Amino acid sequence: MSALIMNDNEKMYWVALQAALSGKTHSIATRLVETYGSMEAFWKAKDKVEAPGLPEQTRQRLMLARSEHEPARLWETLLEKNIGAICSLEDGFPKELPRFDDCPAVLFYYGDIRLINSAPAAIVGSRK
Repeated sequence: MSALIMNDNEKMYWVALQAALSGKTHSIATRLVETYGSMEAFWKAKDKVEAPGLPEQTRQRLMLARSEHEPARLWETLLEKNIGAICSLEDGFPKELPRFDDCPAVLFYYGDIRLINSAPAAIVGSRK
């Protein structure tokens, strides 16, 4: 699936998925979008989660998530705190990250998202 540009309405449902499942959500999100056409369509569906290849436990968690999580409320909280979100199928998402099995569907950020794909640097360890 190629990278795309998402509007905030679609992104809101991705954030709800990430909040509901946490962790390894990129592969789940990809299957849901392939099956339903969009995350919004999945979230509004009344079925028993018909995406192929998902374990029954994941299907159950997804059905529960649709009834328990309010995407608009989650999105409003991010906006209030000036926190951005970039989805794993979106242009600008770190290109190497989806190669990992535990890739999240959404990364949250504060600041300039354009810096995410610049040359990385890290300092690990302590002084003592």
